[in-house]
Amino acid sequence: MPESHTWSVAANGEFEILDAAYDRPTFAQALRRLALRDEVKQALLASPLLYEILSVAARAYVAGEHRADALARVATLHASGVHATVDYMGENTQDAKDARAATAEFLRLSVDLSRGAPRSSISLDLSHIGLGVSSQMALDNLTSIAEAAHAAGREVMISMEESAKTDRILTIYREASRRSPNLGITLQACLTRTAADLEQALELPGRIRLVKGAYHETFGRVGEKRDVDAAYRSLMERLIASNHAASIATHDPELLSVACSLLGTGAAAQPAELELLDGAATHVVPRLRHEGYAVRVYVVYGREWYLYFLHRLAEHPPGLFQAIPRAIAAYESRLS
Repeated sequence: MPESHTWSVAANGEFEILDAAYDRPTFAQALRRLALRDEVKQALLASPLLYEILSVAARAYVAGEHRADALARVATLHASGVHATVDYMGENTQDAKDARAATAEFLRLSVDLSRGAPRSSISLDLSHIGLGVSSQMALDNLTSIAEAAHAAGREVMISMEESAKTDRILTIYREASRRSPNLGITLQACLTRTAADLEQALELPGRIRLVKGAYHETFGRVGEKRDVDAAYRSLMERLIASNHAASIATHDPELLSVACSLLGTGAAAQPAELELLDGAATHVVPRLRHEGYAVRVYVVYGREWYLYFLHRLAEHPPGLFQAIPRAIAAYESRLS
C-alpha cells in the first residue's frame, strides 16, 4: 500500500481536506478539484504570508507578477532563437470593469511585444476578458486585442477552458476569425468531441494548438491517461498531416518524440511548431532547436497564478514536495 497523505487548506476558516493515498492520478485529480475552489483562492489572496510563500513556489512556472517580468523572460528566449507566447493570467472574471482592465493589459502587452520580440504571440482566456459577463463582451474585447495584434504582426491564441465553456468559446472563435485571421484556437485531446472540433477548426485560417487538457472533467472525457495519450497522438497525426498552422503543445517525452518523427527533417520550415510550458520541460528546448525544430515557450505572468500553478503540480505532483520547502526556505532567508 502506498503511504497515505492528508492535505488540508485553511485560511479564514477551513476548506477542503484532501485525504488520498499518494498515487499520482488520485493526487492529480485532487489538485485539479482544488484549483476550481474559488474560496480557497480568495483565502490565499487574503493571507499575505501564505500568498508570499506560495508565490515563490509558483515562480518555477510563472515569470512574475508584472509585464516587465514576462518581457524579460521573452527577451532571454528570443536571444536563444526561441519564440514565445505570453499570457497575462486570469480566468472567470465576473465584473465588466475587471474584464476591461484585463483587455487593456493585453493591448499594452501587444505594443510592448512588437518592440523587440519577433514572432512572439499573445495567449488569453476568454473568461478573463468578459465571457463571464456576456459572450458579446468577450467577442468585442477579443476583436480589439486581435486587431491591435494584427497591426503589430502578432498572433493571438485563445486558450481552452472547462468543457462547459467549449461551445461558447468555439462560437466566439468562429465569429471573430472572420475578421481576424491572426486568431488561433486551443483544442483539448482529453475530450471525446475534439476530433469533430478539429475538423471544423481546420476550415478556419487560424493556428490550432493541441493540448492534452489540464481541467478536472467528469463528462465527455475520453478516459484515463493512456486513452488521452492515444487520442492526442491520433489528433496530432491528423493535424500535422493537414499542413495547417499548428502548435503541438506537450512536454510528454513520448509524444514529443512522435511529433518530431512526424515533422521529420526541415521541421522549422513547416507550419507546425512545438510548444512547451515555461518551467515544465524547457530543459529540452536547446536540443529541439539544435535539431532544427521550431519551438515556442508559453510564458505567463500576473497575480492570478493559483489555478495555473495547481494545474502544473497536477501534471507533476512530486513538484509540490520540491516547491514548498524551497519557497519556505526563500521566505525564511528574507527574514534573517
